[in-house]
Amino acid sequence: GSGFIAGDHVAACGFIDYPGKAARILGAFAERIVAPVENVAKVSSVIPLERAALFRVHTETSYYALQRGRLVPGETLLVLGAGGATGFAAVQLGKLMGARVIASASTREKRNIALAGGANGTIDSNDPDWRARVKECTGGRGVDVVFDPVGGDFTERAFRSLAWKGRHLIIGFTAGKIPSIPVNLAMLKGSSVIGINLLEAQRREPTKFYANARALMDLFDMGKLTVPPIVRRFPLEEASEALAAAIGGKVAGRMVIDIAKA
Repeated sequence: GSGFIAGDHVAACGFIDYPGKAARILGAFAERIVAPVENVAKVSSVIPLERAALFRVHTETSYYALQRGRLVPGETLLVLGAGGATGFAAVQLGKLMGARVIASASTREKRNIALAGGANGTIDSNDPDWRARVKECTGGRGVDVVFDPVGGDFTERAFRSLAWKGRHLIIGFTAGKIPSIPVNLAMLKGSSVIGINLLEAQRREPTKFYANARALMDLFDMGKLTVPPIVRRFPLEEASEALAAAIGGKVAGRMVIDIAKA
């Protein structure tokens, strides 16, 4: 059997169908969906489903990224966009993995969210002396790993802040611009650029993908991982407005689409 019964609380990753097998990848803006059993994880009945809905894809992306970045205890992790979904998850996971975490975010409210997630310190991403702030936080050494879901002009300055043999993880481009990095910097720093693609990981590394999902859900159930505060709710018929608000990047905290009220 599937291991599930009617009435179980479950969460599926945002990629509902199998990449490469389906004509398109289905999302979850619907009252009913069909998901492969491997892509479904049980959720404790005491955890609100709206919080469970926010958890999987962002936390699994961040965990897979930090695994690829070979983050080890004692290293320094710099998280860009630290008040956002994947950034907040990276802050929490970095702390659980024994790293010292520096969180960069654009507003005080977003930096406070990162601090609530366990960040050791924060930097205003709009600070004109941003690189100097990073140096201050690291004693001039630089950071071992950069978690970068932002892109744009933020990427190069973060890459320049890497320590020797640092790793820069490319998660996405919420700034809207795909950056270019002078490749001589990688040679001078002995550093690496590592691309993170959870959708392909699900297809190419299914055993690891689903093992990560189960391990993270266990930590979620135990209260060792959480999600940012929910600050706004939309009914299903306002899904386009919810997406526009998310893309705008002005909201500190998470937004959910309430299917039950559709």
